[in-house]
Amino acid sequence: MNERQAILDLLLRLCAIPSVSPDGKTEGAAISLIHDHLADLAYFKTHPDHLRLLDLEGDSLGRKALWALVKAERKTADTVVLMGHIDVVAPEPLADVAPLAFDPLAYTEALKAVVLPPAIRADLDSGQWLFGRGVADMKSGVAVETTLLAESAADPSGLSCNVALLVVPDEETNSLGMTGSLPHLVRFQEEGLHFLACIDAEPTVTTGEGEQAAIHLGSIGKINPFFLCLGRRAHVGEYYDGLSGALIGSHLNTILDGNPDLTDRLDGVAYPGYASIWQRDLRPDYGATLADRQALLYSRLTVDSLPSGLLAELTEAALEAQRQALSQIDEAAKTFSRHRPRPVVPPGGEPRVLTYDSLVGQARRSGVDVEALLARSLKRLPEGTDPRLAALEAASELLDASGEKGPLVVVGFLFPFYPHRVNGGASPGDRRMATVAEAVAEEAERRFRRELALRPLFEGVSDLSYCGFGGEREELDLLARNVPGWGRLYSLPTEALASLDMAILNLGPLGRDAHKSTERVFLPYLLDELPHLFRKALTAAASFR
Repeated sequence: MNERQAILDLLLRLCAIPSVSPDGKTEGAAISLIHDHLADLAYFKTHPDHLRLLDLEGDSLGRKALWALVKAERKTADTVVLMGHIDVVAPEPLADVAPLAFDPLAYTEALKAVVLPPAIRADLDSGQWLFGRGVADMKSGVAVETTLLAESAADPSGLSCNVALLVVPDEETNSLGMTGSLPHLVRFQEEGLHFLACIDAEPTVTTGEGEQAAIHLGSIGKINPFFLCLGRRAHVGEYYDGLSGALIGSHLNTILDGNPDLTDRLDGVAYPGYASIWQRDLRPDYGATLADRQALLYSRLTVDSLPSGLLAELTEAALEAQRQALSQIDEAAKTFSRHRPRPVVPPGGEPRVLTYDSLVGQARRSGVDVEALLARSLKRLPEGTDPRLAALEAASELLDASGEKGPLVVVGFLFPFYPHRVNGGASPGDRRMATVAEAVAEEAERRFRRELALRPLFEGVSDLSYCGFGGEREELDLLARNVPGWGRLYSLPTEALASLDMAILNLGPLGRDAHKSTERVFLPYLLDELPHLFRKALTAAASFR
């Protein structure tokens, strides 16, 4: 079987497994497929200890990551890691063809009978695009990497450095596959491997910019700030005796959601800032009282902001939201009083903000057994409750136990957390990856007449975030202290993250409409060009001095 057919065959076999995360059985099946594929090779029969399934600490589903290492014949510690994930998001409905989404050949054929927008129809009719769930994000990249590792295993004499493959589950939910692999990577490092680079194969997803594939030198960060807004209870018939937590939340959302002034910038380019994910009343049932407690969750993309600076930004936004809410109530009460026999006087109050860490400290000083309270809170929640909602419920119970009264806003973070990785050229690894990217782009132009864009960041968040941390260790400790349920609902091996410093690069296939019903991958680039460019990247990474 030639290389082109080998990649396509493996891609189709991987796509046939509906590994929608989180699902221990199907994600495990996809990992097992790659493991068994490699285990049949003579190299791994001779070196079975170089092919491992890695336990993921804290994974209740018992999933595993795959680690495969091919050592160069010339003894060296230098190692390039190829990385990818095998989980996907659930298919979107599309006419009556959705059940075929995990069979790309049948799905692509079935789409011919579906009414599609002109641009998508043009791709379909060209015969050069393969449609289906996971074909772009990112089973095609994994298929290329696995095939290249198998090629390296067939002839290690041609390698100038060791080549490893790390395939993980769960990237699409909490990235537990990668974070759970970090302690293993640290151990491999301690056992003598020197990681030159980690190369991911996430797709370049074009958005109206033609068929220009790209190389990404970094990966954008993502953090999820939360706000717990506490007002004052009152019967709806005595509205001005209380303060709606929902009103505070409304002002907070006006301040933050999509605000172009609260964004990170890199080389003069702004990246999206606060995006509202949740706004919810934590009251469990209907009642004729003000919604005195409102929880808000945001996504915040980062390229330079760290937890300490963001906490200050969240604090100022929360103070301003309370000032605006109190001012609105005061003005409304004056107008309302003109039409009442007696004037109404709002209770007022001074805006206050507590970080979640401060709330925990205050509760402990008041004699609250915080750990026991959190355990009871989480145990009471129905099975299947989203862990982020569970964290907010636990924080709300802690707020009750602390005896705090509104107006007050508690600020902190939920999960997952993706540190940004920006190539500033300061380290040897960063300079190596810049050289590699240039070499790959030159090779694409020379051999295939293809112009590859060199981009500073992969903007769709990726597991490359966990190849090291660019800030001070104290930032990770601060983050942990301000996440409700840290260690129970979510954890990040901060010691391992802080001790890794793997230079990164993303070199993936060309795709469109990732996560959509019309997800597709461009076959000529995937099958004919990308494998060669990966080989160039490996050679360039190993030869950099």
